[in-house]
Amino acid sequence: MTKLHPSLDIRALTAFVTVAHQTSFKRAAVAMCMSPSAISKLISRLELNLGVQLMNRSPRAVSLTAEGIRLLGEAERLLLQVERTRSAVVGKDQQHRRKLRVACPIHFGRHEIVPKLPAYIKQFPSIEIEFQLLRNGRVDLDSEHIDIALRVGGDKDDEPDINFITSEVAAFETVLCAAPNYLEAFGVPSTIASLDSHRTLGGIHEDRDEMIPWNFRSGGQYYSHTPRFDFVSNSIEVLLDLAISGCGILHLPKYLSVPALQQGRIVTVLEHEPLAPIRVQVMHSRTRSGEPEIIAFLELISQAISHVRLLSRSAKIRQDTFNESED
Repeated sequence: MTKLHPSLDIRALTAFVTVAHQTSFKRAAVAMCMSPSAISKLISRLELNLGVQLMNRSPRAVSLTAEGIRLLGEAERLLLQVERTRSAVVGKDQQHRRKLRVACPIHFGRHEIVPKLPAYIKQFPSIEIEFQLLRNGRVDLDSEHIDIALRVGGDKDDEPDINFITSEVAAFETVLCAAPNYLEAFGVPSTIASLDSHRTLGGIHEDRDEMIPWNFRSGGQYYSHTPRFDFVSNSIEVLLDLAISGCGILHLPKYLSVPALQQGRIVTVLEHEPLAPIRVQVMHSRTRSGEPEIIAFLELISQAISHVRLLSRSAKIRQDTFNESED
């Protein structure tokens, strides 16, 4: 592990800065793909080595002490200088320029990650970044030499890759929705079984050549219902456009539907039938887990996920009388 001084360990300083920004050990742990207890130990060791208390801890929040506030600015400048020093050395020999390969779902990547990339690129100017956007397919992490991958909708039975640290970082709320003109023409489904008599739009796994099931939750148990889809695609953008055009009922993550729901272009159906959330996993290379560019990109993903959660919670979805109708 790289060290500047016995009391100024880079990983501990990174953990301290991350907790300070996230105001939570749990959120910082997600950002760094570590356990909250491991983060707490790093900061406790830093406090012990410096001989001061840096944080006030409580079950609800974490706040900085006066000493912590002073350290935060210095730590941020020090970590930035470490990266600049590394960049200056690496820049001497372009053959040894480090690369970062990232893979994530196309919609999440384009709308949530890409807006945050300019600041990241400015922070790590010497890093050559390869950014892959995926639809419903999956990339072979090892053969493609991926360093960080975000997976939305992974199966619980997926075999973990021993070369990667995998963390389940979120669960995105899902909805069933359709355009008002579709429901006017074909009626409103009242039960899960009644979906089979409706036109439905479904996603398909590119790599497994199978439909993505619609997962429901009942009594703490999850079960799948796969309608007879009338149209399938590997692109959620295509499916959402068709749903808005009145072509059928669609199942998708709520945050993707928020603009159309707010505008009344689609409405939710079967709200009384709880839907299972979609699992969100982050995987990153085990051998590069301590590198600053990896830690910073994991924090970038954490911030993007926090924005999605906020978007889903704060959206005021228009209530429509269709939810009162009968099939």
